[in-house]
Amino acid sequence: MKDVVDYDRGRRSDAVKYAQSLQIWHGTIGMIKYTCYGSILVYLANMRFPWVQKQTLAGKAFVVSSFSIFGLVVSADSHLLSHERQQGSVENEVRRRALEDLSANHGIVASEGQIRRWVMKKKAEAEAESKEESNVLYNVPSTQ
Repeated sequence: MKDVVDYDRGRRSDAVKYAQSLQIWHGTIGMIKYTCYGSILVYLANMRFPWVQKQTLAGKAFVVSSFSIFGLVVSADSHLLSHERQQGSVENEVRRRALEDLSANHGIVASEGQIRRWVMKKKAEAEAESKEESNVLYNVPSTQ
């Protein structure tokens, strides 16, 4: 049972690091785009409207920085939410398959621990199968 807990902890820390890097990347891209939008808007407004021309540089910079912060927050949050939605659908699909397999083949109502063990067992089987296929591809004799 301890290996299941350690597996989850490692998987969660990797998922958190990936989500953080995803949020930083898309937040930066969104900030750059919206900074450009704000700069262009302030420039065009400065050329067209006299009341914008009367504003100080600090006022115009405030508008541009507001656009930048908006782009940072909205872009990072929207990409994080879409990533979480995708991860949730993948986990629900795995859970559904585990429940179907455990109830149909073993006749039990699965708990969370049994689902985790089922997932680990399937991953171990997939790794063993891929290792066996690579041994066949490279003509490595089996050690069993």
